[in-house]
Amino acid sequence: MIAVHLVVYRLWSPVAAWVLTGLSIYGALWMLGDLQALRLRPTIITAQALMLRTGFRWEVDISWSNVIGVRRLDWQERGDGEGRLNTAVLGEPTLELVLREPVRVRGVYGLAKTTARIGVAVDEPERFAASARTMYSGTAREL
Repeated sequence: MIAVHLVVYRLWSPVAAWVLTGLSIYGALWMLGDLQALRLRPTIITAQALMLRTGFRWEVDISWSNVIGVRRLDWQERGDGEGRLNTAVLGEPTLELVLREPVRVRGVYGLAKTTARIGVAVDEPERFAASARTMYSGTAREL
């Protein structure tokens, strides 16, 4: 950050150098805040819903009656492909929640997305999938 500031200051413009420095500081503070939000706002499974939180990035409450199934993703299917929202913080999602009806997912800076497939990366995928399967309605099925 300091090196870029000095180079831009000397070769281009002092104002541009300070704007870039300010944006760099803002970005660093945002990342620190997001890391703290990841710690303080975990994903929670209750009897009624899955409260999915990924820092400042995505937030959605999904009723278990809206879940059709939970399935494991292989390496070829991972990412944001084919209408799936990737909520993994680092890397790729390992599980996919398939929903009966699309839900509105709230994102950072007022961004919102509607999706019926949500990719998640959890520490213990088998345990998460087993917990989810015991929660969703009797009409749900394993995919």
